Amino acid sequence: MLINYVFSTTNTCNGGLPMVVEDLQASTLRLPVTGEEMVNIERLKVEGMNTLISEVAITAAQEKTMLDECEMLLASVAAM
Repeated sequence: MLINYVFSTTNTCNGGLPMVVEDLQASTLRLPVTGEEMVNIERLKVEGMNTLISEVAITAAQEKTMLDECEMLLASVAAM
């Protein structure tokens, strides 16, 4: 997944969003528009960003679960 690539190549979020935008633009399907067809670029960008935000939310929830598990394990070790 794109979001995994971004977070695996950077240790912090610094510069992460521009990379996400670049990758999103690079992977966007571009079709020639002829005649009276119209493309709503802003809607496409919003939908793409919504997908990325959803992936970040899922990743954050998974990380919180793992941190909670680590906290329980550390408490168990400390009690020994």
